[in-house]
Amino acid sequence: MASELSTRSVEVVVAESTILILINVISLVGNALVALTIYKSPRLRKTSDLYIFALAVTDLLWASCVMPMTATTLITGKWIFSDAVCEFQASIDYFVLYSSPVTMGLAAFNRYIKIVRPTHYKIIFSFKRSRMLLMVSWLFLVLYIVIVRTTKWQMFEFISTYALCVPVYSSEQNALIHYCITISIFFLFPFTVFVFSYFHVYKVIRRHNRRVGVIFHNRATHTRVTVQEINISRSLFFLIAVFAVCWLPTWAIALPKRLQPTVRLHRSLQLLPVFLPFLSSAINPFVYTGNNPLFKSEFRRLFCPSREHNSSIRLKVLRAKVNPVHSGDRPCEIH
Repeated sequence: MASELSTRSVEVVVAESTILILINVISLVGNALVALTIYKSPRLRKTSDLYIFALAVTDLLWASCVMPMTATTLITGKWIFSDAVCEFQASIDYFVLYSSPVTMGLAAFNRYIKIVRPTHYKIIFSFKRSRMLLMVSWLFLVLYIVIVRTTKWQMFEFISTYALCVPVYSSEQNALIHYCITISIFFLFPFTVFVFSYFHVYKVIRRHNRRVGVIFHNRATHTRVTVQEINISRSLFFLIAVFAVCWLPTWAIALPKRLQPTVRLHRSLQLLPVFLPFLSSAINPFVYTGNNPLFKSEFRRLFCPSREHNSSIRLKVLRAKVNPVHSGDRPCEIH
């Protein structure tokens, strides 16, 4: 197993390293911009944006603390770091691997309450309670990682087929118990919440679209708010779709191999459980920005101020042409 990295052809080394470096750079830059935009923009400090910010932060942990070491390993063909670094990489990877589904589950449930049960939204998802839910769920995961590691229920070890440090277990029984706990709590349960929440959100949005003409005519303000919430819900739906496409194959490939180490798989299949979650973290920033007009507007305002200023000028000129100044009015000044 240890010789698999060192016996690769030059073409395989270049291909694997290049793909992971590209994913790493895109994930690092994209999620940093997303997190910075939400942090700097008061208009994006809502509970739904809090979960997007949390997802961007966890993806940043992957891009800064896990991917660079794996990319270095793919380039050099061996693990060149210390055992302490291996423990650190595995702990961060472990945390992100399970905190992301939990955070997405909270985000999906947030959309369910906001769209389907709006009268309960402020009670359940005040900003303070939302932050507390997120902190408690993350703290529970951290405590689980610390407990199973300090009790030596699991150890962290470099596995060459993954080019990554991962948990290993003293027996198959321990591994089975561990995965029954983690997958049911940190993966299957959040995924069930996704499906439940968005099934009901979809039904409400579909009814809304049928009545949108009447609502717009009679209650324009309500429609604008609803459209904004629909945009946020659409963004999170695509986020969850990316998650499902990338993570379901990951578990389908990795879990049988982890429970039965003697199972032989082609090297490219064994790398997929590593590359696919990394890929989802690189795609997520495009999902955030592509389906939320408010986020795109705030992003342009913060990072492209000249473009935003020019757009404002063009809008003022257009309004001036549509509504010409009367002879008794003061001329319009454009700053």
